[in-house]
Amino acid sequence: MKKAPTPENDQQRIGALNTYRVLDTMPEDRFDNITKIAAQLTDCPISLISLIDRDRQWFKSRFGLEATETPRDISYCGHAIMGDDIFIVEDATEDERFKDNPLCIEAPNVVFYAGVPLINKAGYKLGTLCVIDHKTRKIDDKQIESLKLLAQQVVELFELRLSELDYKEVCEAGEIAHWFFDLASQTIIWSEKMFEIFNVDPKEGEPDFEAFQSMIFPEDRHKLLGAIGLCIQEGVPYKVEHRFFSKGRSIRWLEGQGEAIRDKRGNIIALNGVSQDITDKKQKELDLAQSKKELNDSNTYLQLAMEGGDLGIWDWFIDEDRVKFDEGWAKILGLEFATMKMEFSTWQERVHPDDLESCFIDINNYLEGKTESYENIHRMKHVDGHWVYTQGKAKISARDDNGKPTRLTGTQLDMTAIKTQELELIKEKERALEAEKAKSLFLANMSHEIRTPMNGIIGMTQLLEDSLTVKEDLEKLDIIQNSSKALLTIINDILDFSKIEAGKLELEYRNFSIKSLVENQVKLFSTLAIEKGIEISSHISRDIPDLINLDEVRVKQVINNLLSNAIKFTKKGVVSINVSNLENNKLQITVKDSGVGIDKVALEKLFQDFTQADNSTTRRFGGTGLGLSICKKLVESMGGEISVESIVGQGAEFTFTIKYKEATQSKIKVPQKIDSKDIVFSDFKILLVEDNLVNQKVASGFLKKLGIVADLAVNGQECLSALENKTYDLVIMDCHMPVMDGYEATKKIIEKYGNNKPKIVALTASTMKEDVEHCFEVGMDDFISKPVTIDTLNKVLQKHLSK
Repeated sequence: MKKAPTPENDQQRIGALNTYRVLDTMPEDRFDNITKIAAQLTDCPISLISLIDRDRQWFKSRFGLEATETPRDISYCGHAIMGDDIFIVEDATEDERFKDNPLCIEAPNVVFYAGVPLINKAGYKLGTLCVIDHKTRKIDDKQIESLKLLAQQVVELFELRLSELDYKEVCEAGEIAHWFFDLASQTIIWSEKMFEIFNVDPKEGEPDFEAFQSMIFPEDRHKLLGAIGLCIQEGVPYKVEHRFFSKGRSIRWLEGQGEAIRDKRGNIIALNGVSQDITDKKQKELDLAQSKKELNDSNTYLQLAMEGGDLGIWDWFIDEDRVKFDEGWAKILGLEFATMKMEFSTWQERVHPDDLESCFIDINNYLEGKTESYENIHRMKHVDGHWVYTQGKAKISARDDNGKPTRLTGTQLDMTAIKTQELELIKEKERALEAEKAKSLFLANMSHEIRTPMNGIIGMTQLLEDSLTVKEDLEKLDIIQNSSKALLTIINDILDFSKIEAGKLELEYRNFSIKSLVENQVKLFSTLAIEKGIEISSHISRDIPDLINLDEVRVKQVINNLLSNAIKFTKKGVVSINVSNLENNKLQITVKDSGVGIDKVALEKLFQDFTQADNSTTRRFGGTGLGLSICKKLVESMGGEISVESIVGQGAEFTFTIKYKEATQSKIKVPQKIDSKDIVFSDFKILLVEDNLVNQKVASGFLKKLGIVADLAVNGQECLSALENKTYDLVIMDCHMPVMDGYEATKKIIEKYGNNKPKIVALTASTMKEDVEHCFEVGMDDFISKPVTIDTLNKVLQKHLSK
């Protein structure tokens, strides 16, 4: 017996066979049909699709034979793959090569054999399509031609089968997104993947149903909405493929599946479903359809591959250090697919040196089971020299008997355009941060510069009160004071608005009595209301807790604004405020007036920034147009919402809700009352540190009214010198001064005197939150903002000089 010879390129041939991933797979009808046809065409009892492995011939399909494989060295097919044409043995019993072959003298008694080599496009002979008989026979030319055509079909089926496997694995790597649609509220809830698919920033929130419809491609909208409607009406589940607009991207494909959710009575109350971006799948389907059309036209299957300018596929056989790349992979790097080496080094040599280590770390972490998949973004060198940003993704597609990974299948995505865009966004963010920083600095400077002269105006008018006796002069002084307060309110509105817009507004939760707050606000506005002949009242539900935990300052700010507006726009009648308790720790506060009212057009934009009912409102009543906008933002930051109803000429009703927490203690801690009558301020030594002449006169004037003659220093250096020559009980310290500012001076005082230092109180026009925090960080004991009032100064002195 002559053993089957071995081709010179046998190692490469076996490698090519392995790439088809067909060895030791289950039977398939499409291959079994071919062996059946081959047997019928030649009237032979046995037909095989035989693949020649290292030591065996294995049958992908067998007709008329039970065995699944035989040793390679006794195989007839081992002889057949040595040539390009059909290999025929008419009588093996008379052939020196086979007459003593076990397959001839024993079962299955192969006497007649005809095998056509299975040759792929690269020229490798994978095995044969053969027919076998137990007796001597011949086949004619037509039968030979038919066998050759069938053998060609076998190879093309191998190619198609491999493409289908690649396609299936890529599809399985896709991620699924989830959504929920509540019918009563028409609310849509998206998972994070849904935002990613539609390229929508989660901060923008889910679209409503109408906005979602606008994202669907117009020609597909009727199909999707019809399926959704049928699901809502009759509870019929649906699965629909449709196109959609991904924000900032081209039109893409989505597969949506939905089912009805019913309540206990069987009523449909919601839809629940999943969606998947199937753009790549649809493209592959188009490629597959085109390939099948060409197959029908030319009786030739074309190798299917994922073709797309941005995506390529690779298949790494780890033990063999061999990689199969597709044309899409080559295209990303501008390589010639026909001449490209199918080796691991083809990838490795093109990865940017700075990125290679992270690639291997991620690959090893996945192969060792530390991560669920391999995923890495790295740069690769294009043939023309530039670097391409790519994303590699892969999963293990084969393991050996011990579970060790032997094969990694994955994709390579060209992310250059996207990466260039993530980088541009970073630059834009940096520019925005710089702009925000400049804006904050400008606002801080503006606040400081305005508050400094305001301190002079308000301070001097207070000092003048005691010296004026003429009624007309006092009226003029009153106008100046009210105008100053109005200007200060505008400044505060602008700063509040800027904090909210910059996301720097922080709520300070603490226990307080909402009842006391409302009653105090009503008392505050009662004088103004009486002057206008307006009745002002309040009603607070009995079921409201004595104490709630919320930001008292911001709640007061909203109520203050609404009451102020109500009285401002009411000539006569009633202004009322009602507080009721809702479920889930929510308060509902309503401010109602019988004023001028607001028309429908103005209502729609009332809470917008810098907006008032009409242009004449500013001229008649004043204001920035920011008050209601700030109220809306404050209410929303406290977990609530605000609305308004109004009829022109009959008044307006503003209603807002806020979510409070349970009080953290049973009662409010009341600070010990200080009896100012027992404090003789003249007994204390005070140093005023202030460089501005007007501010010096204001502060000195207030101190004199309180019985204090303060010493003066015009900068931090003079302050330190004064402390060396005299002992002071308290230093009133401006923060921004030439030579040495108040912050530096405070640090040096603490460094030198420690616990024996005098009390240090900041008096500054810098009132931003960070300014206040900085004062306490450097060691100051208290903070007074400009413009200062004599009452404020009195309280601070009582607080720190009471001992």
